Amino acid sequence: MPLLFHAQFFFILCKGWLLAQRDAYSQEEANETARRTMRLVERTGGRVTITGLDHVANSSAPAVIIGKHMGNMET
Repeated sequence: MPLLFHAQFFFILCKGWLLAQRDAYSQEEANETARRTMRLVERTGGRVTITGLDHVANSSAPAVIIGKHMGNMET
């Protein structure tokens, strides 16, 4: 399973990199990259947990959203 994950994750990263090289990596593409990555994590047995968005929705001030370290996914 790890080999499958890494091969598919590499493909997702390469697609994003190629779009960025052509200056075509739009916000929509960034969103799609995130969706593909989350689906891949879930398909290969991982869990994605997002918490605290209610704090952002209830605030009238600007917000900075920072992702937590994802362990082996980054290596």
